[in-house]
Amino acid sequence: MKRVFIVALLIAAFVAFSACSATKETMKQTTETLERANEQGADTTDGATTAEKQFPPTAYADQYEEGTILAEAKAEKMPIVQANVGEDIEFSTIKLKINSVEEAQTITERSSSPTIAGAGTVFVVLNIDITNITKSEFSFDSYGFVLIDNEGRNFNPYDCIGKIDNYLEVRGLSPSIPENGNLVYLLPSDATNYYLAIIKGATSELYTILLK
Repeated sequence: MKRVFIVALLIAAFVAFSACSATKETMKQTTETLERANEQGADTTDGATTAEKQFPPTAYADQYEEGTILAEAKAEKMPIVQANVGEDIEFSTIKLKINSVEEAQTITERSSSPTIAGAGTVFVVLNIDITNITKSEFSFDSYGFVLIDNEGRNFNPYDCIGKIDNYLEVRGLSPSIPENGNLVYLLPSDATNYYLAIIKGATSELYTILLK
């Protein structure tokens, strides 16, 4: 009787050990699968790629609101080129570098009264170095410098003529002479992250510059 009992205990222990080993192996395989998916840029929760969810994105989403810069870039199948604050970026007619990004409730031009951001909004001030790389003088135009926030909202530069010192808009740019100035955007206060999107026409590329 004792011998039978001992044999039964040994069989039970073996079965338990086998089940535990199988569970560990299954967990290991699941972990390896998730790691491979992560390395390949896949998100197993809803089928969207990590590249689409990155901020700024490194791949286009399925759909964008018509008329936005991302919709235009996707339609033209433009490669996305990521850049950073402090990096020199060369476009068709200018070379630029964003030196700093500052959020402020008030902007000031020394000869006028301060301009205060309205309730629920904030100014984002970009200090930029810019150089005309053509052979002819022209005035700087910030059209196409679109700021996009974490909600996918698009913002054009805020009109700051007479409202901030060293304003860059419509600045005359002589060939090869560097200029420094400010561009301003007005954002809702709930914009927690944002980047600048600019299309490089000569090479049909979309540049994204992470600001926050």
